[in-house]
Amino acid sequence: MRILTHNLLCNPRTKSYPLRLIPTELEHIESEYNPSFILNILPKLDWPVFRTTAMDLGLVENGEVLPEVPPVNVLGNGIPISGTGDEPIPNETEKVLRTVHRILMDTHIKEGKMVSVEGDEYIISKSIPNMLVSAGESASGSGNGKDKEKEKEKNENRNDMEN
Repeated sequence: MRILTHNLLCNPRTKSYPLRLIPTELEHIESEYNPSFILNILPKLDWPVFRTTAMDLGLVENGEVLPEVPPVNVLGNGIPISGTGDEPIPNETEKVLRTVHRILMDTHIKEGKMVSVEGDEYIISKSIPNMLVSAGESASGSGNGKDKEKEKEKNENRNDMEN
């Protein structure tokens, strides 16, 4: 699973976002650098989540910089990019785009897990995240009424035994 994929996933049960990434095995698989792709994907990224994940996992190498704002004028801010398609991308922006490409496209999580704020865990095995919701849980996070009643009954019985 690429870091790009992680940036797009949410908890399928509750729709909470982001999921905390806990890799146990990372792999670097180099791909062809495509600045047009990176410039087009940047507005779709949750930049703060991407940047935090990259920093937390130690994916920013010596001499590389991931600025606090994305290297594109998405919402009227960010590092300026070239004005027309014929102008070259400024050198500093090019460095950032190459770093973003390496982290988003070349970093693969082979094994690990993602954890939601609710504590739900989603295992990553052989680079494939298992995002299936368990039986008895709905995608809306409400579960079915019988499961909630059983859980309530179990808690009441536990309280009675303790008293």
